[in-house]
Amino acid sequence: MISVILDSPVTSPEFVSQLRALNGKIEAVKEQSFRDTLACNDVQHVLDRLRIKAVTKIREFVLQKIFSFRKPMTNYQIPQNSLLKYKFFYQFLLCAERSVAQELRDQYVDTMSRIHFSYFKSYTSRLMKIQYPFESLFRSQHYALLDTSCREFSFLTEFFLVTGAAAQELFNSVMGKTLTMFQGLF
Repeated sequence: MISVILDSPVTSPEFVSQLRALNGKIEAVKEQSFRDTLACNDVQHVLDRLRIKAVTKIREFVLQKIFSFRKPMTNYQIPQNSLLKYKFFYQFLLCAERSVAQELRDQYVDTMSRIHFSYFKSYTSRLMKIQYPFESLFRSQHYALLDTSCREFSFLTEFFLVTGAAAQELFNSVMGKTLTMFQGLF
């Protein structure tokens, strides 16, 4: 477990399986820690160091994926789909290091909010230059907004493990500026 977590890339199946095992061991030690057993005391520092190393590697990986959204002309759905393959990483961070999980969530919200706003602002301005009936332009804009919103909401609920009001709040954080712009247009 130690060598895999320290040396393997986070995308390797071995890393993911050992991360799951590490998560299980951390949870088991948490459950037994109130008994102040010698076994827990013996492995606690090793588990803490492994947890820190795993959190660091996961943080770098997810931030790299989030920053890849910022490249011009990027199809952001490809890195999103890549992140979905590793949705356990976020779950692990929620249990192991909530501050890092929150940092990644905030970075994602900030990045995607800007990307969606910029995309729709540009798309709308280009679309308004076309001399077709307004109804066609309206339909085209709303179809693009609907498609993007559905994909974004689906990603947010699956990757960030949110439902109900928390999912709506996160979605509003990502798409709020864009939706406000659309309301202003109409």
